[in-house]
Amino acid sequence: MAIKKGKKKVEEIQIVDPIVELQAEEAAATTPIVSFSVWYTMRQAKIPAIHKMGIIKADFEARGIKEEEPLEVFDEALKKYGININN
Repeated sequence: MAIKKGKKKVEEIQIVDPIVELQAEEAAATTPIVSFSVWYTMRQAKIPAIHKMGIIKADFEARGIKEEEPLEVFDEALKKYGININN
């Protein structure tokens, strides 16, 4: 009779620190949410004039970005669009 050597199932346990979770929730709650037009006005000086507001807005809508989002979401979407304003 042959002995089968199989893999033992190991259950992965994630340890969650409640303090870190609370800090993340507080940070998310304090992130300002702005509309696209307000964000564009804030960043307009850093965006080259050839990139029109309507085109950028259409690109963001195609990516699933809502009309009102945190600043970081719009900045990240602009980076994916091809403009890095953090230079």
